[in-house]
Amino acid sequence: MMLCGGGRTLEDIREFGRDDGLRQLCRYERLPGADAIGVWLSKPGNLKGLKQVNRHLIRGVFARSDQ
Repeated sequence: MMLCGGGRTLEDIREFGRDDGLRQLCRYERLPGADAIGVWLSKPGNLKGLKQVNRHLIRGVFARSDQ
């Protein structure tokens, strides 16, 4: 979602965290910080599952956006 929204770096997560509408649509009360995301991404095996996670999350967002 960050790439679709114009994000270029992990630090851009701050802007998405400030977007109340996006957080409501995604059903996130808050988002992790850039450091936490970076640590998670650097762990072995996490990138493999990221594609599946993205698909699942995006399907949910699209389904709720029609409401």
